[in-house]
Amino acid sequence: MHNFFGSTIFTKQRCKISINTNFKNNFKTISTVSISDKLILSILIPSQKGFPFFNLNPIAKSLTNEFGVILGDNNENKTMLTISALRVLEQKKELQPAYKLLASRIVESMMNAPHIYSTYIDHTHYHHVHMLNDSENGAEFIVSSYGGEENLCEQLNFTLGEMLHQLNHYAFDASLIAERSFLDVKYSQEECEALYEVLFGNQDDFIRNLSIMHCINLQYHNVPKGSTVEGDIELLVKQAIDKIEQSTLDAIHHELSVNLYILPMNKSNELTELVGELLK
Repeated sequence: MHNFFGSTIFTKQRCKISINTNFKNNFKTISTVSISDKLILSILIPSQKGFPFFNLNPIAKSLTNEFGVILGDNNENKTMLTISALRVLEQKKELQPAYKLLASRIVESMMNAPHIYSTYIDHTHYHHVHMLNDSENGAEFIVSSYGGEENLCEQLNFTLGEMLHQLNHYAFDASLIAERSFLDVKYSQEECEALYEVLFGNQDDFIRNLSIMHCINLQYHNVPKGSTVEGDIELLVKQAIDKIEQSTLDAIHHELSVNLYILPMNKSNELTELVGELLK
């Protein structure tokens, strides 16, 4: 079978899935930067203020309803699904499953890109795949991933470069769709049939769209007097952009588009703790 995750171009849009994109209301875009004509960076912050900076509870509550997506489980027994979600959070904490789910939800709601499936949580090259509803090029797909929460200035260039160099690892895995019931979790039978027609139709093997979400850990960050947290975050992002190497930018060739989302958090792994508390 041909590799997936390329944008198969049809003369007409063969499939469009209606999704609720209200999740994006949990965030405010404070800045969008065109680093190049193929690389766009958006700085998001949680919409609700809190201590010391933001209130992440609304985001955590929304994610608890979506853990079936990351588990790939269409089990109607909600108690068992909750137990499975808690097990993943506790046993795979170092893999930050809540953040990986958050990356998928941000891309889905911000880009109107329905989630199709994700790899297993401990996959070496963990990622999600989405379909772009608003594409003008027929049936087009995007690969998304979580880039971590390490020092942004030191990590952004590395994370972007790593994902670009791993393009060939994002191969279409039909078993993930069938075995983990991803489509059945969220979409109607008619929508699933339409998606299957696109997914298993004639496809090329080239990836044309990538998205990475990277978090900023503000736990030990002091906002300078006279500044705002938003302004300070923009400054941090500017410094990180300045450190993106030319070789990394050159790797984004003319047929590839990349969207970066930068999101600050109050402290390391805060979202994991909040989601775990809500599931107990």
